[in-house]
Amino acid sequence: MNDKYILCICEGNFEITIMEMLLERHLLPFEKEHLVEEKFIKRGSVANISRNYLNRKFDKPVYILRIIDSKAKNLNYLKNI
Repeated sequence: MNDKYILCICEGNFEITIMEMLLERHLLPFEKEHLVEEKFIKRGSVANISRNYLNRKFDKPVYILRIIDSKAKNLNYLKNI
């Protein structure tokens, strides 16, 4: 897992709290230092996430992990990033 970063986008504060608890108990397949900015990101607009995180240059691959509580939500990403 040291060869990649994880951008973990959580739908809200509840999802962030659960993910932090799992991380603290080492129940996730990654550690805090693997997270972009070493934190879980609260969901915002796709434009903001793209601008703030996806336009950066990283020295390792970035995997996007999206934590939501609804199956009905689709991720619409910007194609020009």
